[in-house]
Amino acid sequence: MYCPDTDVYTAGVTAENTGYPFEIRYGTGSAIGTYYKDVFAFGGKDGKQLKFKNKVTFGAGKQMTFGDEGILGLSFPDPGEKGTNIFDEAVKEGLMDKPIFTVYLKKCGGICEDGGVITFGDYDKEHCCNVKGYVDIIPNEVHWKFKLDGARILDDIHVNQYRNAYYSSFVSLSPDYL
Repeated sequence: MYCPDTDVYTAGVTAENTGYPFEIRYGTGSAIGTYYKDVFAFGGKDGKQLKFKNKVTFGAGKQMTFGDEGILGLSFPDPGEKGTNIFDEAVKEGLMDKPIFTVYLKKCGGICEDGGVITFGDYDKEHCCNVKGYVDIIPNEVHWKFKLDGARILDDIHVNQYRNAYYSSFVSLSPDYL
């Protein structure tokens, strides 16, 4: 639901309150609320939208101890959790051109309105180099776990042997660390 004058989710006529409590804690704060099922779409309210066929389940915080307006979790739910992995559901529904996403974080001094871009269904051709190859994720993990055979930042080689690596959109980043 699009709510331009509020910072939190407001249940509308399409929402279903599941009655299940929602709670999450992480590095910069926590949220407590209720799980809802509702329609979900990528895109602006008055523009082109990529709308999900089925309602998705998500936690709507009523008490929050962080400054973020929301979190779009891309990890898989822990066993027993009620949430929907938005990306996984979009792939299942055939909404993505490819079953991949790219996260680009922009370095900015302090707080910035445009801190980066998440590209769904392809890699970010504007900010990222050509893709050298793809690897499968390791199944039955909450976070995106995969085999990493090397990593390079600019001209420095940081990893030059096989290791398991994790990608997590769960981690909150401070601009000071970017």
